[in-house]
Amino acid sequence: MEQGRSGPEALTAVLELSEQHRIRDAILLVQYPSWEPLARRLADALGWRLVYDCMDEHTGFGTHGEQTAADEERLIRGADLVLATSRKLEERLKRLRPDVLRVPNAGDERHFARLPSRASSPLSTLTRPVIGYYGAISAWFDVEAVREAAERHRDWSFALVGDTRGGDVGDLSRMSNVYPFGEVPYSDLPVYVAAFDVCTIPFRRTPLTEATNPVKIFEYFATGKPVVARRLPELEPYADVIALYETPDEFVKALERAVKESVAPGHAADLRRGLARENTWQARYEVLRERFGKLPARERRAGAAIASSGAGEAAVARRAKEIRRLAGVIRERDEGIAQEGGVAVIERLQRLDRLFRIGEALRRDRFGRDDNLG
Repeated sequence: MEQGRSGPEALTAVLELSEQHRIRDAILLVQYPSWEPLARRLADALGWRLVYDCMDEHTGFGTHGEQTAADEERLIRGADLVLATSRKLEERLKRLRPDVLRVPNAGDERHFARLPSRASSPLSTLTRPVIGYYGAISAWFDVEAVREAAERHRDWSFALVGDTRGGDVGDLSRMSNVYPFGEVPYSDLPVYVAAFDVCTIPFRRTPLTEATNPVKIFEYFATGKPVVARRLPELEPYADVIALYETPDEFVKALERAVKESVAPGHAADLRRGLARENTWQARYEVLRERFGKLPARERRAGAAIASSGAGEAAVARRAKEIRRLAGVIRERDEGIAQEGGVAVIERLQRLDRLFRIGEALRRDRFGRDDNLG
């Protein structure tokens, strides 16, 4: 929604778009509850099916407004399909929607399976082993564990590839063997990962991270490299191929074992690559394609969007105002977890992009040609 645009104007714009491009069938994919009033009215007016894709424990963000919980409850009850990315989210959503479908995140296996040469990496001159991480470095980043490892292994290099403005890295940036590289485009990540000897997910354990299904785990798996990660519910199933830790001391010891493995990769590397091949966005597409195909049509409610009550207009307008407020909070990048940014927004956009592509594939399957929207 554009800054300053009202809810009714956004509603009218989508209605006009549907007529202009003759969009007769579409799926309204909602990933943040505050869009519920607008999405519901569009679904009623156009007969489009409404899908709630729950990716996060929204209460873990400072952007969680007063109306978010109420919006989410209506969204859960009224959606044609509810998706959850993690088991914890699935358990919570099941209280209202026993038919919730868990669709974890996935990885772009091809993007990471064939890495460039180490010599071509911006990290190639770092002293090995290189302990690597990419993603946002925000309030959920386990600074204490990384500091402990960097202090105890001064001869190792710690490469942090990601935006640090959302969190306090403390004295990490002043340590001689810690190298912050800043945020890089997704397309460039493989050339950085090429120089990693060990891949890491050093997260603090919070309600937010406990409900997170990290996209990067499948990207790391595609490389075959050893992985050390915080013991989180969504990573527990992979404990036989990654090292999980709880404390800074456990993090260091897990890294020491992983460094030894990096010198002589064994069967675990093949298992990790196999998991990456099993957990692709194409695999998720097949699951969603089957479920979308079973969704019943939603009936249009004549005049639902145009001749609506003032209360309906007010609800959409209030959410438009709330979304603009959230956008303002997000722009305050210095507030760490209070911004819905960093790894959460990056992964949300990645998932949204993949689901958009799934929608395109479903549309082609149904209509046969890319330009036939009628």
